Amino acid sequence: MSEWLLQNGVDTVYTRKAFDGKGPSYVFSNADVEVIITEDKRIDEIRPPSPHPSPLGGEGKGEGDT
Repeated sequence: MSEWLLQNGVDTVYTRKAFDGKGPSYVFSNADVEVIITEDKRIDEIRPPSPHPSPLGGEGKGEGDT
């Protein structure tokens, strides 16, 4: 999964559990990907809605919003 994320240009990963000592930790570290530990469960709790249109459609408000 970590290599797939890198292939798709991910530069920040939010996770509820640390990757310490596991494969993704090394992959993300070597690629300078920022790993942020959070207790939040939804993207709109982690990051407020963007005023700019999302490349995935909608207004960038979160999953399922169009």
